[in-house]
Amino acid sequence: MARVHGNQETFDRFRRLAAALLDASVQDADASALALHELLTAVAGLDEAPGRDEHTALSGGRALSPVDAARCLLDVPRTRAYIAGLRAAIEDCRAQRPDRPVHVLYAGCGPFASLALPLTLVFGADVVRFTCIDVHDASTESLRRVVTALGLEPYMLGVHQADATALAVPASPPVDILLVEALQRALTHEPQVAITRHLLEQLAPGVRLVPQRVTLRACLADIPAELAAGGPVNRLELGTVFELTADTASHDPRPCVLSLPRAPKQGESLVITTTLAIYADHALGEYKSGLTYPEIVGNTPPLEAGTQLEVIYDTRIPGPAVAAG
Repeated sequence: MARVHGNQETFDRFRRLAAALLDASVQDADASALALHELLTAVAGLDEAPGRDEHTALSGGRALSPVDAARCLLDVPRTRAYIAGLRAAIEDCRAQRPDRPVHVLYAGCGPFASLALPLTLVFGADVVRFTCIDVHDASTESLRRVVTALGLEPYMLGVHQADATALAVPASPPVDILLVEALQRALTHEPQVAITRHLLEQLAPGVRLVPQRVTLRACLADIPAELAAGGPVNRLELGTVFELTADTASHDPRPCVLSLPRAPKQGESLVITTTLAIYADHALGEYKSGLTYPEIVGNTPPLEAGTQLEVIYDTRIPGPAVAAG
């Protein structure tokens, strides 16, 4: 663990709270996540930052405000899965290229870079370094304060305010891992797809993408019954409508035609489900995180037996669009 001068008391609190997110044996980490959020908010001065509540419209979606981005830390299953997946990706890169630090390009870092900073407790700055990108000045200024307070400057190649959907990535140092965290359930609203596509186009083949795969599927489901049960119940699966991977990001989404073998039963809706393969065996299944709750499709045509539905992922207004086929 490489550090320069920082506040030792602040770092000790950070280390204790972040360790609960790193340790899978700590079952109830919600209190630690909340305390970590409060610590970093205070250190960053986020409550007083101009523009802290402002969302920003980008070419491929809407960037969450710095305050809302900071709250993502509190989704503990999401935070843990991403941290664990990124850790595994770093270890794989290090095994393949032990001669230099692994370079992680972190797009949508928010004010805390909460998926990266806990890993400074695991790896030294000779093992991994980060370039952090966010469109909001309030986020990048907050992150710089956090990095300074914790003494973690050796880990940072840069903290840049930039639109990741239009960013020109420098050729050096080469990027080993692209981490993009700019998504909501069903890949709606936020520019995960646009950022992933734009940045991957500029990176060398073989760069590791985190998350590796985001899968959207359509089904008929009784959501109130599923919420009561805490998971899927007697669904009618209709098929995969979109997947975001390093391979598919370079292609325009194609329409998917679905056929309803029967009409919806009472209480059922047409929904889009989301699952995330973060990296290796680290994943987020349905109902495990706010990112993986089903999204009910509104304004659908009448749904009857034999209805043909055309579903396409709309990259301009991010999210699945459904029409009669």
